[in-house]
Amino acid sequence: MEADSGIHGLAEQDIRAALARISSWDGLARSERLRSFLEYLVEETLAGRGSDIKAKTIGMDAYGYTVDELESREGIVRVDAGRLRRKLEDYYGDVGKEDAVRLSLPKGGYTPTFERIAQTVVRKPDEVGQPRRSSFKLWFTGAVVVAAIIVGSGILLVQNKSQSVGTRLDERTAIFDVAPTRLRSINLAEIGRDLIFPALGPGQLETAAVTFAEAIKTDDTFFGGYAGTAQVQATVSLLEPNQALALQALERADTNAAKALELAPEDAWSQSAMAWVDFAKGNVEDATRKSALAVRLKPDDPHIAEFDSLISLYAGDFERVIEVSERIEPSTTGETGFVFRNAIGSARYHLGDYSGTIAAFEQAIASGAPIGPPTLAYLMAANEKLGRHDRAQKLAAQYTDAWPDARIDLVLRRLFVDTTHAEDLVSAMLRAGWTPNI
Repeated sequence: MEADSGIHGLAEQDIRAALARISSWDGLARSERLRSFLEYLVEETLAGRGSDIKAKTIGMDAYGYTVDELESREGIVRVDAGRLRRKLEDYYGDVGKEDAVRLSLPKGGYTPTFERIAQTVVRKPDEVGQPRRSSFKLWFTGAVVVAAIIVGSGILLVQNKSQSVGTRLDERTAIFDVAPTRLRSINLAEIGRDLIFPALGPGQLETAAVTFAEAIKTDDTFFGGYAGTAQVQATVSLLEPNQALALQALERADTNAAKALELAPEDAWSQSAMAWVDFAKGNVEDATRKSALAVRLKPDDPHIAEFDSLISLYAGDFERVIEVSERIEPSTTGETGFVFRNAIGSARYHLGDYSGTIAAFEQAIASGAPIGPPTLAYLMAANEKLGRHDRAQKLAAQYTDAWPDARIDLVLRRLFVDTTHAEDLVSAMLRAGWTPNI
């Protein structure tokens, strides 16, 4: 079948998901060197530096060779590249033959290519407190809406590599020299962190869960796997309509967040994970306090900003959403940038700045942002508030055509601490002509 190749034809989260699956494959998991090699190639390509990858840059950046060592060790890089190509062929010829996205390393260079082959087959999570697949089957419509609101509000679609978990090359080299499995666990946790959202369907969230489970399995003394697992499980507890299953997910989230805090109480990710769990439990005051601490600990980490903005938005602290997003957004690019513009648009609506809402969302759309139910919901409501009824009606019709069963009204009432914010948005949507499919 015809493949959709090239990085521009694939979302970064799809490529990272493919990388996570290969990294956890036994045939590569046993070779820390080749796994680090592949991760370096993919990350450099995603960062737009694929054409600059040379044997020397791999030797220095991925293997930690000094300048004096490069001349004698460049041959090792070329040999490893050949070994990696054979590993990729073995993987896709066996366990990875049904993978949706295929990574390859063409001969004669070090820039990987990416192809979309078929629909992704999501593997069953380990029993490390991960969400049960049976529960995911029950909430498709609601989960799509909830997750789309989370993403469309501009909070959680950050694809940049995390900067809070020892990602500097000198730190990685030091860790690898002492504890290679710790470095692998860090790598997996970072990949999983980038995969949490957009959770527009069960598969994306499960893929993140699988990756965090593998991080815990690799090194159960590293806090990141537990922090990420807690964030996934707390999200599941918000999405799951079955109260008993939601409570189970929340209890597991609480346990994993507590473990992360036990292992690394000083780390921003641990604090952020517990803040998200507290929010899911309804402890809004504790959630905002711990999230603010996480931001102070790591003010430039976009993932920390994501969850802080999410908590702030639904807690009603719209000024903080704008403050955090406007501080982070200038230093971001691509998908990360328009995410925070969407966050600003959502907050501006609830502050009564409807023109600012429209400008923020339209700027994000012009930058390539995906359009989901919340985007059209805020745009139609803002236009209706400004008296642009014709425009609002067109947006309402587009919403109904694209997502006839998306009950954004029910989801917003669940997420906002003060439901009057939800009612204000929904009433404007109804005046615009939107009718929920009851």
